[in-house]
Amino acid sequence: MTNWKTYRWGDIATLEYGKSLRDYRTSSGNIPVFGTNGQVGYTEKALCNFPSVIIGRKGAYRGVHYSSKPFFVIDTAFYLKPKSKNLDLKFAYYNLLLQDINGLDSGSAIPSTRREDFYELEVNLPDLPTQCRIADILSALDEKIELNRRMNQTLEQMAQMLFRQYFVDDIDEEKLPEGWRVGKLGEITVRITKGTTPTTLKKQFVESGINFIKVESITETGSIDLNKLNFIDEETNQLLQRSKVQDRDILFSIAGTLGRMAVVSPEILPANTNQAVAIIRPDNSLIEPLYIYYWLKLEKVREETFSRKVHAVQANLSLSVLSEIEIIIPPLSIQNQKFTEINNLFKKINCNGIEIQKLTTLRDTLLPKLMSGEIDVMQTQAADMHEPILS
Repeated sequence: MTNWKTYRWGDIATLEYGKSLRDYRTSSGNIPVFGTNGQVGYTEKALCNFPSVIIGRKGAYRGVHYSSKPFFVIDTAFYLKPKSKNLDLKFAYYNLLLQDINGLDSGSAIPSTRREDFYELEVNLPDLPTQCRIADILSALDEKIELNRRMNQTLEQMAQMLFRQYFVDDIDEEKLPEGWRVGKLGEITVRITKGTTPTTLKKQFVESGINFIKVESITETGSIDLNKLNFIDEETNQLLQRSKVQDRDILFSIAGTLGRMAVVSPEILPANTNQAVAIIRPDNSLIEPLYIYYWLKLEKVREETFSRKVHAVQANLSLSVLSEIEIIIPPLSIQNQKFTEINNLFKKINCNGIEIQKLTTLRDTLLPKLMSGEIDVMQTQAADMHEPILS
């Protein structure tokens, strides 16, 4: 770290205030609009005409975000303006991901960040070529992650389109093809159950062990985020027999954020889950598991299911509501025939998801090492850092 120096953020940059803005949620403009938690819409004219870092100003969670093109910031956030050309703003973004922005609290009724407090934070800064090199390494990983996410969105859209084409569109429930029938989800499953919290058994989470899935572990795109799992020991797992998950079980969130779904794959096992996640175990002699998964993604099915939610401390669905969901059931032979393409698409989605997890782990492992100067990036090839976890 011979070429690194310690500064305060106030020495090298200023935080510029965002401005109030109307109609950004409905605007047809192409300029991204950012608030304290990220992008919130679009507008016609930029407030900041250079790529920069957006830092949350108000709210319990104040995020750090980056825009590679001109953007607008509303009045719940700041944007970073360098005082000289010796600060690479992408480096600044990655550095600030390690700062506890939420710990900078002004003490007002609404949690907020004061510029004065931010300016006192220390930052270790190498020379500009090293900053750029570090930013390039981390950006390359983020770009691969984003590429895989976009691929998965496209693959998921294709799978849903095929499912609708084969089993939904032009299918009249009053005049079903021969051998098709309308049934209930409970009729074509071995089990619909849920878990419990280990603390109810006077057990605690542990540092590592059996994966324990929560609603937050299930992403909006249908994968399980390995970085948002808890862990239980084997003794606790044995006590929670009812909620041990199996390969190709379908997980469905039934409390808090409703309707998040994932299909369990071997990579996540062994695993267990809590009372906010339902386990739907298909009867493979009657139904293709992915048929249930894509049926439960249909908008009409979700609307009908969510209409039966109960509002308590938080919104929730009962297991009996899931069991009573109506579902069109084609003969298994037709399911098997039509699902060849959908299964292949789903396998690609799963493979991409695994790579996203590996890349994310690599990025999060490298980030503090790169920002501390532990890795000399000017003497190390990027491939040498990437290869161990991707091979």
